[in-house]
Amino acid sequence: MLATSNITSWESVRDAKLAAKKAAIPPELIISTKSFSSTLSVIDVPEKSGLLSAQEVLITTTDVPELLTKLAAGEWSSLSVVQAFAKRALIADQLTNCLTEIFLDKAYERAKELDDHLAKTGKPVGPLHGLPISLKDQLCVQGVDTTMGYAGWAGQIAEEDSVVVAILKNAGAVPYVRTNIPQSLMVGETSNPVFGLTTNPYNTSLTCGGSSGGEGALVALRGSPIGVGSDIGGSIRIPSSFNGLYGFKPSNNRVPYKGAKNSLTGQEAILSVLGPLTHSVESCALFMKAVVDSQPWLLDHACPPIPWRTVSLPSKLKFGYYVDNGHVRPVAPVERAMKETLDALVKAGHEVVPIDVSKLRIQEAGEVAFGLWTADGGEDITRDVSLGGEPFLPVIKGMVDASKSLSTYQYWQLTKTKDALRDTWLAEWNKHEFDAIITPQAPYPAPPHNKNIYYYYTIIFNVLDLPTGIIPATRVRPSDTMDPAYTPRNNIETAIKGFYSPEEFSNAPVGIQVTGRRWDEEKTLAVMDVVDRARKAASVVFA
Repeated sequence: MLATSNITSWESVRDAKLAAKKAAIPPELIISTKSFSSTLSVIDVPEKSGLLSAQEVLITTTDVPELLTKLAAGEWSSLSVVQAFAKRALIADQLTNCLTEIFLDKAYERAKELDDHLAKTGKPVGPLHGLPISLKDQLCVQGVDTTMGYAGWAGQIAEEDSVVVAILKNAGAVPYVRTNIPQSLMVGETSNPVFGLTTNPYNTSLTCGGSSGGEGALVALRGSPIGVGSDIGGSIRIPSSFNGLYGFKPSNNRVPYKGAKNSLTGQEAILSVLGPLTHSVESCALFMKAVVDSQPWLLDHACPPIPWRTVSLPSKLKFGYYVDNGHVRPVAPVERAMKETLDALVKAGHEVVPIDVSKLRIQEAGEVAFGLWTADGGEDITRDVSLGGEPFLPVIKGMVDASKSLSTYQYWQLTKTKDALRDTWLAEWNKHEFDAIITPQAPYPAPPHNKNIYYYYTIIFNVLDLPTGIIPATRVRPSDTMDPAYTPRNNIETAIKGFYSPEEFSNAPVGIQVTGRRWDEEKTLAVMDVVDRARKAASVVFA
């Protein structure tokens, strides 16, 4: 890790950061461009590269529950597991540019301490003993720089861990890398002037999503068994869906945010939340339980004192759903993913009920969110970009230019509308007694770079502050052509009809959303597991 405290220009910060990443890769792990230059999909390159041993491939393709079992039993040492994922992470970064900070020496030292503890006591340190965990580049790690993609933030070495990082460490987890994010965190594409663009491992011409896009690419390539992202408008769910992963956005502050860096700090109407991106529903639940069992409300005043609860579900569940949110209709592979999921649930004996979206004010909710987030007229983001002198990315400049400074009174009116929207949804939910709601994550699969233009399928659940998870559903097939009857109702649909084709979106992942009631993360995860099992029982799998 190179010191950047005396660097003045943003270009120098960029060069130092990229040089530090390059220096972290030992010569024996430098991957030949011949391994991937002739293909858009690099998802299989780590295993085909010959750079990983058979044991390292086995370790890195093992899901979190089994990893934890083997680590707790001492069957696999923490050091061997951390080293295996570290090697694969360095390969993943060469393929997709997913990493920012790499601190393997600290990780290896901690892994050795955990192994020594287990050898001496026969007991694991905690529920996550020895598990490598990657972190989005806004979660502070003591002794490590945290730029969040801003050149002007370089050299601010963290004096202490973010609360969630401290909790994870105390539970036995081993942070070892941090991952790339977009400038400002407020867009669903991962690129910034310091670390550059992150690509999608299933098709590098497509976006990995954002703002936790580095996590999405890294975890998809199995360079991490579980990553911690954040979500204010879809930033966990978008990269989870676009990279074929499971992800989970909890309600506000169920996972502590204290000590994390962020944009729009002080904006309290619609909050960013932290949660996992990983390879199974069970892994999401293990992460959530480990954090909540640590009693985070004793470390972060914003966390509600709600212990982790055991859930027992009835044999038959009632699901509400919509495929089209009334403003932007999904394209063929998304509609297929929804139909396959709903059919699988019916086959498993559950009830699915279409929701009348005309009552739910989804478009209005998105407009309210944008108004609240930009009520400062873009000043917060402008200050942070100007601090280092780097250029605005065009999409961020467009957002800042569209921002409108609001008076306190105007801000209050938007907040009142947000609360009214929550009441509207609560009444609809209570009327039908849904166990959960199933929706698309976006109107399209992972799109080409700079084409992720519509977020209201995810933003609605941030406005409502409802726990929402992603289940990987399918990938684009050659038969997923645009419906001839797809008649655009607005400029967004016109744009989507213009850029979507199964050829352009080749191999792009598609995910679906499962949403529960506020503060009911335990039931939401349990219902996600029911949906996932129903799909698998019907032989509907991510492929």
